[in-house]
Amino acid sequence: MDGKTQTKFEQLPLEILFGDNITILRDGKELTFDLSDEGKRDVIKRAGKNFLAAREETVVDSLLPGKQAEMAGLKVGDKIVAINDKNTTFLMNSTR
Repeated sequence: MDGKTQTKFEQLPLEILFGDNITILRDGKELTFDLSDEGKRDVIKRAGKNFLAAREETVVDSLLPGKQAEMAGLKVGDKIVAINDKNTTFLMNSTR
């Protein structure tokens, strides 16, 4: 953000709201985008205060013995990548 590296994800939304530009890494290339006040306003209108969230792989970390998930064959460590043919590779982190 504005030429500074941000190391704490929790600070990134504020940095974006008060920043002038953002640099990203896409396909091994750095790209810089200007951030307009109008663009920031539109994003906040659409997505609210949680316009930026961490993505995490959906991985089974525990199962209740004898319950449906275990009986269906899920195992600890399984990565859930789709439900009803809908990609679920990443789960939005809502624990922030």
